[in-house]
Amino acid sequence: MLDKRDKERFKLFYVLSISLQLGFLIAIPIIVFLLVGIFLDEKLNTFPLFLIGSVIFSLVFVVFEIRYYFSPFLERKK
Repeated sequence: MLDKRDKERFKLFYVLSISLQLGFLIAIPIIVFLLVGIFLDEKLNTFPLFLIGSVIFSLVFVVFEIRYYFSPFLERKK
């Protein structure tokens, strides 16, 4: 059986794991789409077009990804 101290420690690690997942959930798509935009701009010689487009697309993608990830937590609060 878990005592109060173990429960608090579990909650702390749970929050830290969610924070780490959220950081990766935001950073990785933005970096990947940014690199794809730079690559396409260099190959097609259209510098900032694909760079700007990929950054905007990655931000929209991240917003929907975060909404999908946190929807079970938000529904549980209702």
